Amino acid sequence: MAARICEYLKSDGNRCSAVALRGRDYCRHHVGGARPRQREDAQSAIAPPFELPELDDYSSIHRALTLVMNAILNRRIEAKPAGQLLYALQLTRTNLDHAWDYPEEEVGAIQLTLMEVMRDLLHRRIGTREAGQVLFAVQMTMKNLKDGIDFPPEEGSEVAGYN
Repeated sequence: MAARICEYLKSDGNRCSAVALRGRDYCRHHVGGARPRQREDAQSAIAPPFELPELDDYSSIHRALTLVMNAILNRRIEAKPAGQLLYALQLTRTNLDHAWDYPEEEVGAIQLTLMEVMRDLLHRRIGTREAGQVLFAVQMTMKNLKDGIDFPPEEGSEVAGYN
């Protein structure tokens, strides 16, 4: 007879791989505070812990920072997505700080991309790794614009959905 495996669903969507207690659905670590197991398609439909305002000025960025900090303190968002959101908000602030250095259409495109990444993170349409890759690409684009480097990206280097 095969041992039962713990039914606990971790924050990354994977199940705990420990052996469940006899007659229980969970291992000794998760028997007290176990979350019900969810299907992946149902997990993507979970509402985000909060909605971000449009980030078009410093006060809206401050409101978004306050929302993220409250969500962290109230444990409505996990550390990795929160870190990515804070990084994206930092890039948003930097983009506004240097708006005069960039062509006007680039400022809007960068803000839109950052907003899309943050919303996709909140709605769990992308993971933190993908968000980090997109945010790094945005950061490099901002640096290139600031330094006056204007060249097209290499073939295939665009991140799908964020161009």
